[in-house]
Amino acid sequence: MLFDLVFRNGKIATGSGVFRGSIGVSGEKIGAVAAAELDGREVVDAEEMMLLPGFIDAHSHAGHGDPDRENFAAYSRACAAGGITTFIDMPL
Repeated sequence: MLFDLVFRNGKIATGSGVFRGSIGVSGEKIGAVAAAELDGREVVDAEEMMLLPGFIDAHSHAGHGDPDRENFAAYSRACAAGGITTFIDMPL
């Protein structure tokens, strides 16, 4: 698959650990995270970079004490739009 943008040969940190590989982006979305080399219209040599395909917010207040599911869903969408793929709602 040909991606719009590929970050190649960077250190990639995921929930599974850190490995050297590539991240392929199509449009505004990550299409692949792989140890293999990916092809792209534009390629960035990321050899000296640490790549984080999604951020974790370990201390958020999604509902501010309001258990309303619609507020939680709206907060989830806002996080995803900002690159946060995992969040922990406080208080636990």
